[in-house]
Amino acid sequence: MKMDAIMPGILMRLPIIVMFINGYILYRLLSVTGLAELFVIKSLSYRKFSPKALIFIIILVTALLSFFIPNTITVLTMLPVLKTIREKFDFKIDGRAKITTILTLSVIYGANIGGMGSLIGSPANLLLIGELDIYQGFRAL
Repeated sequence: MKMDAIMPGILMRLPIIVMFINGYILYRLLSVTGLAELFVIKSLSYRKFSPKALIFIIILVTALLSFFIPNTITVLTMLPVLKTIREKFDFKIDGRAKITTILTLSVIYGANIGGMGSLIGSPANLLLIGELDIYQGFRAL
């Protein structure tokens, strides 16, 4: 197979590749700087909160992040945040710490909500648009 036959296919998929690369660069920036963790901790420190408010804030932050980076990467970004919340705030239900499972599920739900809201949030959305572009002449990018 000649390189001349491969290049048009790569160039047609270049916007999709660039969007994935941008998502991973944004993940690394959030991971290194700790902005997601800072946002959650600051938003929790402004008022007295209940576990329901905490879950809502976690879902909201995760959904907003998942608009701009893939949802699986968003979950990985939020894991250190969950660890910090577990260490900083002591939630006990019947003498046992049951909040970790609830917070983890809220991150997963938030990532799914945000992933359906944008092309980059869920890789399946972006691949579908790319295939529609190739086979149907649909131009979304």
